[in-house]
Order: sequence, then C-alpha cells, then structure tokens
Amino acid sequence: MSEDLAIRVTMLLFGELRERFGTGSIELTLPAGSTSMDLARRFELDDSVNKGVRVAVDGIIGASPETELSDGSEVAFLPPSSGG
Repeated sequence: MSEDLAIRVTMLLFGELRERFGTGSIELTLPAGSTSMDLARRFELDDSVNKGVRVAVDGIIGASPETELSDGSEVAFLPPSSGG
C-alpha cells in the first residue's frame, strides 16, 4: 500500500526561521505523496507560508505549496528579506 511508502526530504531554513529552529536544515522522512504544505503543517509553518514565506522545491522558487515531493527533494522556506 502507498501509505507504507516513505520518502526522505531535506528542509532548508533561512533568516528568522533558521534562528527559530536553531539549524539551517532538517532531514526527515515523510509519507509518499506528501507536499511542501504537508511539511509546513508538520512544523507549524503553514501560517508563515500564508503570510509571505516563499517555498522553493528542488531549487524552484515559488513552487506551489501543493507540489508533491519526491525522495531526495529539498524544500526551502524563504522568509521575506529585510533590507537596510
């Protein structure tokens, strides 16, 4: 059954999210068929995504949060930059 299959992904964090989690990357296993929004929900980042944090999947910035992840995918959460 597909619910028994898993994929390995790397979550990359930048800016304030890196500070919040205390690391720039987290490797984890998700169920096959998971999306970047599923990953965001797991780490309580879905509200941040809805408020302007951009998502990059495998280097594609602005990828749909409903992009299905593959084994080995990298998902980056990119908070808005603050210049100055």
